[in-house]
Amino acid sequence: MVLLGTFLGLAALASALPSPATPAPAGDNLEVRATRYVLLSLSHLILTNSEPRPGQWESLGGVLTSIPTVVSWGANRLDAFGIGTDSAAWHRWWDGSRWGGWESLGGVLHSPPVPVSWGPNRIDLFTEGSDSALWHKWWDGSRWGGWASLGGVIQGAPTAVSWGSNRIDVFGLGTDSATWHQWWDGTRWGGWESLGGILKAAPSAVSWGANRIDLFGIGTDHALWYVSSAQIADR
Repeated sequence: MVLLGTFLGLAALASALPSPATPAPAGDNLEVRATRYVLLSLSHLILTNSEPRPGQWESLGGVLTSIPTVVSWGANRLDAFGIGTDSAAWHRWWDGSRWGGWESLGGVLHSPPVPVSWGPNRIDLFTEGSDSALWHKWWDGSRWGGWASLGGVIQGAPTAVSWGSNRIDVFGLGTDSATWHQWWDGTRWGGWESLGGILKAAPSAVSWGANRIDLFGIGTDHALWYVSSAQIADR
């Protein structure tokens, strides 16, 4: 709203001044005409976010019934996912020069697919299945693997993060409203473990370095709650 107000204010002020492209009326001066030009130019820059090519929303088609999710495994690469009207996961990607067409990844999803990448040309996808278990699908650089259950009983979309090559940590909200955790160590999946807490939804996870994860969640008091892997390890 502040940005729009600034733009409208500049445009209104500029319109009250003589145009630099029209002959100067008697008594007009160069400073006033230059000021109008600068204001018009500035209002255009604000509206277009100062990009050489104005950024505009572009339809990528499809029919989604969930929020989209997106991940990047390398420079100029994007992979976007969503749930289609058939409850399957759908995928579209940007390869650096164009968008690929929509492809179905199958499955029956009860939450938006959550992607994470731990290295070039690698994507791991997680969701809550129709049985409320955590389900997993992966791209290995050449093909998609099938959907596989990682068990558990979660409520809503999980969250996933990677702090290094071939490492994934996944979190979900259990039926006890606690945070539950499962991880891939490069060779196998660890079992589910409870991290405690009483949250209203699955926590958000982020990593800023090897073997470090920070979790944020909404508590029953609607406050933001936080715990780190270092704090958990010290228990």
